Amino acid sequence: MEIDIYLSVASQVFELKELILKTLSKSPKHGYQLAKDLGKIMGKEPSIGGMYPILKDLEDNNLILGHSVVDYGRYKKIYKLTKNGLKEVERINRKFKELAKFMS
Repeated sequence: MEIDIYLSVASQVFELKELILKTLSKSPKHGYQLAKDLGKIMGKEPSIGGMYPILKDLEDNNLILGHSVVDYGRYKKIYKLTKNGLKEVERINRKFKELAKFMS
């Protein structure tokens, strides 16, 4: 229950790009799976069309790396964190800890 409150507040405090990075810190994912996982955190899935410009921006800023794979005859782009992305996740984790400390 308490973790649900933190996640609910976090989804309002953190930017979508920060939540994307945090989600990718668990494992590489394609856009659809990323949207599903973010939906669990945010209570509502972000639109795929709204996510892709953010993913492109994260790629352009060398925070994530996307590579295309073929899955059941369809192309998917799998995203994973870069070293810079891992550093950014560390910053996000500090921000999350500050939020949790404030809420306790």
